[in-house]
Amino acid sequence: MVALALLAASPGRRRIMSALALTAILPSAHGFSETIAESAYTVFTGDKYLDHLGALRLQYSGDVMSETGYATTISARQSFMQSFAPDAYGTQAETYERRVSVSLDQTIDTLSTVGASCGYSLTTGSSKTENRFYSVRLGHWWNKATLLTNIEMTQSGTDRPARDYGDTDGSRIRTPGSVSGKTYSLGLTWLASTYAMVMASANSSRSSDRPVADSGSLEGRYFLADTLTALHLKLSAYKDRSMVEKTTDYGQVQGRELEGQLHQHLNDQWIAAVVYRRHWETEMLRSAASPNIDRISWSSQVRLRWRHVTGPVTDNVPEIYGYAGQYQSTESDSLIRHIGIGGKYVL
Repeated sequence: MVALALLAASPGRRRIMSALALTAILPSAHGFSETIAESAYTVFTGDKYLDHLGALRLQYSGDVMSETGYATTISARQSFMQSFAPDAYGTQAETYERRVSVSLDQTIDTLSTVGASCGYSLTTGSSKTENRFYSVRLGHWWNKATLLTNIEMTQSGTDRPARDYGDTDGSRIRTPGSVSGKTYSLGLTWLASTYAMVMASANSSRSSDRPVADSGSLEGRYFLADTLTALHLKLSAYKDRSMVEKTTDYGQVQGRELEGQLHQHLNDQWIAAVVYRRHWETEMLRSAASPNIDRISWSSQVRLRWRHVTGPVTDNVPEIYGYAGQYQSTESDSLIRHIGIGGKYVL
């Protein structure tokens, strides 16, 4: 099943950002190939905001090494976002962002997979920002293929205009023009039973303009066979290990997030879902004379999927889906709503 998740806010920012996340599928079996094309388009609207978000994914899975039995998955993604939102001075500004990424995963035996990804993004508007990343990963199934471990290392870099501004204590700050960082991740997926799944992740991020930051998440999914209902519950947390030096425009951050989802099979073809997410964040400013900033945001979304099937299936099938929702925070002075549509074609 391909799940669509729209994160309708970037914590601690007045400008609303959005991201489209499409879950990856497992490599195909020996002698089988599959090609997927998927796209989605979303519009975010508010009193002062108007965002257009589009995304496209192309993916091939199959045995490409002369029927060796080792599955290969190649995936390419491209997205764009056009945003009209107030800048730091309250003036309406247009920002355009384009992202592209490519990933490759290769099974090396029946239980192990190695992979690599790279990506690039360009943001233009009042200033120009370039981001790039490279990552390598290793996955392995344990305990009779019921426990999956994933280890990943990501190298990232950002080039942007340096900026001078006044800090909360009146001192002058100059942000760096180039920033580099690394992230180390460990992910666990436990197939607890036929109807239950538990996932956990731990991440440690290092950046040249920030202190070391730790984050993690714990998620549980359970399927009620009698009512054909799936329940998802996820808790995430983030924390900077120490105070932030005067190289960025925000201070030490500690945040946590709670997300709940309910997916209901109406019949073999139709699936409805409701998603609710709440985020809490505290920013500790560098100036001792300034109080901490507490931020709270919440978002909700409804989804409806139609799959081109004639009976119960678990494989990827062509489908069309729509979604709508809203976002609000203690910082935002307007209610941000979004609506979108997408589809997937499987060969």
